[in-house]
Amino acid sequence: MEVLAAVSSWVISSACNVQVGGNHWLRSMCGPGNQSIAALMSKLSEQAEVHFPGESTYKGATDRWSTLKAPNPTFVVVPATENDVAESVKFANSLTLPYLAVNSGHGAIITQGRMKYGMEIWMDKLKTIKINPDGKTATIGGGARSKAVTDTLWAAKKQTVTGGCECTSILGPGLGGGHGFLQGRHGLIADQFVSMNIVNADGELKTVSQKSDPDMWWALQGAGHSFAIVTSVTSKIYNITHFDWAYQSFMFTGDKVKGLYQNINDYLLKNGSQSVDMMNYSFFFSNPAVDPNKASLFCAK
Repeated sequence: MEVLAAVSSWVISSACNVQVGGNHWLRSMCGPGNQSIAALMSKLSEQAEVHFPGESTYKGATDRWSTLKAPNPTFVVVPATENDVAESVKFANSLTLPYLAVNSGHGAIITQGRMKYGMEIWMDKLKTIKINPDGKTATIGGGARSKAVTDTLWAAKKQTVTGGCECTSILGPGLGGGHGFLQGRHGLIADQFVSMNIVNADGELKTVSQKSDPDMWWALQGAGHSFAIVTSVTSKIYNITHFDWAYQSFMFTGDKVKGLYQNINDYLLKNGSQSVDMMNYSFFFSNPAVDPNKASLFCAK
């Protein structure tokens, strides 16, 4: 970390010259010798990174799917180990510094916009996917994307429930319960989790499961984003039984929505009694080329 510390020290000095403003924590970080940030970097693993505004790497780490009410981190820590996440949280706590863990940047909840400054913990390097010796579970890093999970397991003739979009993380939807194309067979994404490695608000890294901490486990399976940073998860996996699948999409103008959903409920989903082999999802968007007056509806099955 010595070379990285030297380079980052120069970057921090430049950032301090223009960003101190009224942020008390940044003034402390920008003190003589940048002691605070140097202390953090001395505790991070060799492959961990720290990025600041003005760097191309900072932009890549903070890009989001939606800029509506986006957070505004002052710098980004890219942990390379689970312990790096713990050390980053401890550092933020020591300066009363807001922090936000980010996987793929698809979170769109508007309360994230309350973060006007602080530290982003970008989970991009924590994306290992390892099938365990039992052949029934896999351990997945907190930054792993759904496509990487699907591809890795598929190569081993295995699968698990992931979200419907390939580019999102598995834990983004999973910590909220998590709908997926295989949920008719195996349940929600969260139903697959066997245990999780988490960093809590005190910066403690520990493993939790339904048996070890039933209250925390219950909270993580539905509101997990609010209770801890999940650095890795052990998930159930299954042998692939159907290698072939089909996908069909349709687009409708806004005036067709009421009748469309009525038909979907009556004939396709059968009011909740549809076949486990059938999945339907839809979303609204504005496309003047399709409907200049109303929102359009994309529907896939």
